Amino acid sequence: MSMAFKECTQADIARIAGVSQKTVNLALRGAPGVNDETRKRIRTLAREQGYRVNTAARAIRKGRFGVAAMLIRVDQVYLPARLLAGVTRELTEHSMHMTLAEVPDEKMVSDGFVPQILREMCADGLLLDCVPENHVSTIKLLQSHGIPAVWINSLQETDCVYPNDFSASRAATAELIRMGHRRIAYSAVHYSRTGIHHYSETDRLGGYLEAMREAGLSPKTVSLLCSGAQRRGGADDERVAAARELLSGPERPTTVVTYTIISAGPAAHAADQLGLRMPEDLSLVTFHSDPITEHGTAMKTWIIPMAEVGRKAVRMLLEKIERPNVNLPPEAVAFTESCGDIAPPRA
Repeated sequence: MSMAFKECTQADIARIAGVSQKTVNLALRGAPGVNDETRKRIRTLAREQGYRVNTAARAIRKGRFGVAAMLIRVDQVYLPARLLAGVTRELTEHSMHMTLAEVPDEKMVSDGFVPQILREMCADGLLLDCVPENHVSTIKLLQSHGIPAVWINSLQETDCVYPNDFSASRAATAELIRMGHRRIAYSAVHYSRTGIHHYSETDRLGGYLEAMREAGLSPKTVSLLCSGAQRRGGADDERVAAARELLSGPERPTTVVTYTIISAGPAAHAADQLGLRMPEDLSLVTFHSDPITEHGTAMKTWIIPMAEVGRKAVRMLLEKIERPNVNLPPEAVAFTESCGDIAPPRA
């Protein structure tokens, strides 16, 4: 019998399910003490009966809002859907939800601004998907106020969850070597903005260099300048020209590992201009949160595990909320998925 016309309570669900109210509470909170079958049955009943958490009552009872605030940069252009899905799904498992706020760099080092965000957004902790220029000051500010916070997709000394880009790049390069490739280049990107550097730039290059060193091969790298207007990808003439120079000549690379689509796109355009077929004449490898296709060809893409990063960041934040003054070790998330085509070098 549906209770659509009256507010459904945990006591109602317990009566229908034939369990105690405590069991219902544990199942809805995702707490231990309830087997998977019972938990699934209770949650299904809760959805069917239109049960909603009384957030006001819970906030008064627990002294918490059940909210995580995600902070992003004002000019942020990379916010993967898979990351947001991972965060929201994990929060839902704990009867929480997320709010999102754009924050200028100068605000992130303002002494009263971050505590103000927690109050105004009614949040219990912060998920930081941003790296302000003066991020060291931001870290000290968060610690001085005892604010529960976790960095996402950022490598810090503590309290962070990030994709293991070094291991992924080393594995991607090692796979090419096993296929017989010996002339393997790496196409990096450097941004015209000063003061902004993402750990993955160093780690993906480092993984490539490590694999080449282990195989006794000589690395070859090229770095493409990317201005703010070009950060979404595509291929401007300057970057395509640099890629065309890399791919010209009898000793050209048979494969290129690229930092991301920002450097993979120009390489694909240059290959097309030079009459090189992918992957028969040139194998391209890149890293992205979704599969990449250029000129109708699915280049080999190592999928950045953003959904799992989001989930693990929420779990770490919940631990920080319980113990805000404890520094937690960084957590690297392995790449487990890739797609697209590569081929052995031509004989």
